[in-house]
Amino acid sequence: MENIPRVVGSLSNPHAHLASMILPHESYVNNGKVYIECVDALYPDHAVLAGGTFKIPFDYCAIATGSEYGSNIKNADNVTASYRLHKLQFEHERLRLARSVLVVGGGQVGVEIAGQIRTQFPDKQVHLVEANSRLLRHNHSAVHYRVLAELEKLGVQVTLNQRLTHVHFNKFMDSAGHGYEADVVFMSTGPVPRVEFLKPHFPHLISRRGVQVEPTMQLPGYPSLFAGGDVTDVCPDKTVVNAERAAITIANNIMVAHKNKLRSAKGQPPLPLFTAGHGPTRALMPTSAIRVIALGKVGLCVINGWFVFSHPKLLEWKWAFADGAIRRLQLPGDPIGSRTDSWVRGVAPKPPPTCQDGVCRCQMVEVP
Repeated sequence: MENIPRVVGSLSNPHAHLASMILPHESYVNNGKVYIECVDALYPDHAVLAGGTFKIPFDYCAIATGSEYGSNIKNADNVTASYRLHKLQFEHERLRLARSVLVVGGGQVGVEIAGQIRTQFPDKQVHLVEANSRLLRHNHSAVHYRVLAELEKLGVQVTLNQRLTHVHFNKFMDSAGHGYEADVVFMSTGPVPRVEFLKPHFPHLISRRGVQVEPTMQLPGYPSLFAGGDVTDVCPDKTVVNAERAAITIANNIMVAHKNKLRSAKGQPPLPLFTAGHGPTRALMPTSAIRVIALGKVGLCVINGWFVFSHPKLLEWKWAFADGAIRRLQLPGDPIGSRTDSWVRGVAPKPPPTCQDGVCRCQMVEVP
């Protein structure tokens, strides 16, 4: 599992962030098993892996496949820790040798990449191209002007209202005919949900933004399937805060659903499920009231999408919060959620079918 806020910083300064970026699965999975394999297709009661040669049945499933970008900020080529560490170190070396850098996309990831690179490598030419008229366009124009001023202070060239239309090796052209040259390009035009494995059985629940979920984080019509994080069709803010809220809701609801099966057998009424929010799907997770944008050594705090200010301690708070969310996963048995009787613990799953030599490609890691 990756601490994504740390990934952006590791591109320009890998040695400072790599140790806190990766969380081994065995550090938070208790009394279970971890399979290192791609899921080919998901169905209401089982998952198909290894090119259709291996099937894992389940009572409940939590979908947390996340998203990917068009560059190595996040990608799906290989998600093992060793590969990602080497890949980010390779990207850092490319960056160190480059003379010019092009960042495509002016959301939070794009502006943070541009700011971090220009701060760490002040001799590099950094150009940011955004298709809209404002940076961080989901926020008030005051946020745009403040971020733009900070980027220009760092020496980042910013072009707005333009899209790249032609690419030829390291030469680029936008919709207005302006040309750019760059040794390294970072695509940060927004995350793409990883939903390919859901398309065989759930195409009606998938949109460009991700898979639909109800306020209980269940897939509509499938009470045993849950989804949370970047893979869901929720509000534009794919943040640590919203992901953690979804994880707590899913964990508690799986336990409540299991209790309800036992209560049903005894003729008792079901317990209500937790909800992560109210209203239509995209309003489930409210836009984060507070977000911190790291622009080199400057931290900008945005409150409710319009009030923006800086403070020397903001960056320290940002990293501490992101790292804290990761550490909280390593505390099995801690009560979380709003009910005093709710405990998130590891539960031994049903044993999967035995893999035969030469048939199943999956790797299995035993977790005590």
